[in-house]
Amino acid sequence: MKESNPAETEGRGEDAGGQDEDAELSGRLAAARPEADLVGRAVVRARVSAALFGRAEAVRIGRYELVGEIGSGGGGTVYVARDPELDRQVALKLVRAEDEALRARAFAEAQALARLAHPNVVPVFDVGVLEDRSGW
Repeated sequence: MKESNPAETEGRGEDAGGQDEDAELSGRLAAARPEADLVGRAVVRARVSAALFGRAEAVRIGRYELVGEIGSGGGGTVYVARDPELDRQVALKLVRAEDEALRARAFAEAQALARLAHPNVVPVFDVGVLEDRSGW
Protein backbone atom coordinates (compact mmCIF):
# COMPACT_ATOMS: atom_id res chain seq x y z
CA MET A 1 0.00 0.00 0.00
CA LYS A 2 1.34 3.39 -1.00
CA GLU A 3 1.65 5.97 1.74
CA SER A 4 0.37 9.42 0.89
CA ASN A 5 2.74 12.31 0.97
CA PRO A 6 1.22 15.35 2.78
CA ALA A 7 2.80 17.66 0.20
CA GLU A 8 0.94 15.82 -2.60
CA THR A 9 -2.50 15.99 -0.96
CA GLU A 10 -2.27 19.51 0.43
CA GLY A 11 -4.99 21.78 -0.94
CA ARG A 12 -6.91 18.93 -2.57
CA GLY A 13 -9.17 18.09 0.37
CA GLU A 14 -7.83 14.54 0.71
CA ASP A 15 -6.74 14.80 4.32
CA ALA A 16 -9.04 14.40 7.34
CA GLY A 17 -9.80 18.12 7.33
CA GLY A 18 -10.61 18.11 3.61
CA GLN A 19 -14.31 17.60 4.18
CA ASP A 20 -14.38 20.62 6.50
CA GLU A 21 -12.59 22.68 3.85
CA ASP A 22 -15.09 21.54 1.19
CA ALA A 23 -18.04 22.41 3.42
CA GLU A 24 -16.56 25.81 4.21
CA LEU A 25 -15.94 26.54 0.52
CA SER A 26 -19.47 25.44 -0.41
CA GLY A 27 -20.92 27.72 2.25
CA ARG A 28 -18.86 30.66 1.08
CA LEU A 29 -19.90 30.10 -2.55
CA ALA A 30 -23.58 29.87 -1.63
CA ALA A 31 -23.35 33.06 0.43
CA ALA A 32 -21.78 34.95 -2.48
CA ARG A 33 -25.01 34.92 -4.54
CA PRO A 34 -27.96 34.31 -2.22
CA GLU A 35 -30.57 36.24 -4.25
CA ALA A 36 -29.60 34.68 -7.55
CA ASP A 37 -29.63 31.22 -5.97
CA LEU A 38 -33.11 31.83 -4.56
CA VAL A 39 -34.42 32.99 -7.94
CA GLY A 40 -32.78 30.03 -9.67
CA ARG A 41 -34.31 27.61 -7.17
CA ALA A 42 -37.74 29.16 -7.69
CA VAL A 43 -37.41 28.74 -11.46
CA VAL A 44 -36.32 25.11 -11.12
CA ARG A 45 -39.18 24.41 -8.68
CA ALA A 46 -41.70 25.90 -11.13
CA ARG A 47 -40.32 23.84 -14.05
CA VAL A 48 -40.40 20.62 -12.03
CA SER A 49 -43.95 21.36 -10.86
CA ALA A 50 -45.04 22.00 -14.44
CA ALA A 51 -43.44 18.74 -15.60
CA LEU A 52 -44.98 16.70 -12.79
CA PHE A 53 -48.41 18.30 -12.48
CA GLY A 54 -48.94 19.99 -15.85
CA ARG A 55 -48.98 23.52 -14.48
CA ALA A 56 -47.09 25.80 -12.15
CA GLU A 57 -47.25 29.40 -11.05
CA ALA A 58 -44.79 31.47 -13.04
CA VAL A 59 -41.78 33.00 -11.30
CA ARG A 60 -42.06 36.73 -12.01
CA ILE A 61 -39.57 39.56 -11.98
CA GLY A 62 -41.62 42.66 -12.63
CA ARG A 63 -43.76 41.87 -15.66
CA TYR A 64 -41.43 39.12 -16.89
CA GLU A 65 -42.01 35.40 -16.34
CA LEU A 66 -38.77 33.46 -15.87
CA VAL A 67 -38.49 30.29 -17.93
CA GLY A 68 -34.97 29.05 -17.17
CA GLU A 69 -31.39 30.05 -16.51
CA ILE A 70 -29.07 30.65 -19.46
CA GLY A 71 -25.90 31.22 -17.47
CA SER A 72 -24.21 33.14 -14.70
CA GLY A 73 -20.93 34.81 -13.98
CA GLY A 74 -19.34 37.77 -12.30
CA GLY A 75 -21.75 40.22 -13.94
CA GLY A 76 -24.91 38.46 -12.82
CA THR A 77 -27.28 35.73 -13.94
CA VAL A 78 -29.09 35.67 -17.28
CA TYR A 79 -32.48 34.01 -17.62
CA VAL A 80 -34.77 33.17 -20.51
CA ALA A 81 -37.97 35.06 -19.74
CA ARG A 82 -41.31 35.75 -21.35
CA ASP A 83 -42.75 39.24 -21.70
CA PRO A 84 -46.51 38.57 -21.57
CA GLU A 85 -47.43 42.16 -22.50
CA LEU A 86 -45.59 41.98 -25.82
CA ASP A 87 -45.87 38.19 -26.17
CA ARG A 88 -42.19 37.61 -26.82
CA GLN A 89 -39.22 35.79 -25.37
CA VAL A 90 -36.46 37.92 -23.84
CA ALA A 91 -33.21 37.53 -21.98
CA LEU A 92 -33.33 38.96 -18.46
CA LYS A 93 -30.08 39.77 -16.67
CA LEU A 94 -30.17 40.07 -12.88
CA VAL A 95 -27.20 42.03 -11.58
CA ARG A 96 -26.43 42.00 -7.90
CA ALA A 97 -25.65 45.64 -7.05
CA GLU A 98 -25.87 46.04 -3.30
CA ASP A 99 -24.37 49.50 -2.96
CA GLU A 100 -25.17 52.71 -4.80
CA ALA A 101 -21.88 52.78 -6.75
CA LEU A 102 -22.49 49.31 -8.22
CA ARG A 103 -26.10 50.19 -8.99
CA ALA A 104 -25.01 53.38 -10.82
CA ARG A 105 -22.45 51.39 -12.79
CA ALA A 106 -25.08 48.80 -13.81
CA PHE A 107 -27.46 51.57 -14.94
CA ALA A 108 -24.69 53.29 -16.92
CA GLU A 109 -23.89 50.00 -18.66
CA ALA A 110 -27.56 49.45 -19.51
CA GLN A 111 -27.91 53.00 -20.85
CA ALA A 112 -24.79 52.63 -23.00
CA LEU A 113 -26.00 49.31 -24.42
CA ALA A 114 -29.46 50.78 -25.09
CA ARG A 115 -27.86 53.42 -27.35
CA LEU A 116 -26.08 50.80 -29.45
CA ALA A 117 -27.56 49.21 -32.54
CA HIS A 118 -25.33 46.43 -33.82
CA PRO A 119 -26.04 42.84 -34.92
CA ASN A 120 -23.52 41.49 -32.39
CA VAL A 121 -24.87 43.47 -29.42
CA VAL A 122 -27.99 42.45 -27.54
CA PRO A 123 -30.52 45.31 -27.51
CA VAL A 124 -31.64 46.62 -24.11
CA PHE A 125 -35.36 47.35 -23.80
CA ASP A 126 -35.85 47.79 -20.07
CA VAL A 127 -33.94 48.44 -16.85
CA GLY A 128 -35.12 48.60 -13.27
CA VAL A 129 -34.45 47.91 -9.62
CA LEU A 130 -35.86 44.89 -7.84
CA GLU A 131 -36.44 45.80 -4.20
CA ASP A 132 -38.86 43.06 -3.09
CA ARG A 133 -37.18 39.66 -2.93
CA SER A 134 -39.89 37.96 -0.90
CA GLY A 135 -41.44 34.78 -2.14
CA TRP A 136 -38.21 33.07 -3.20
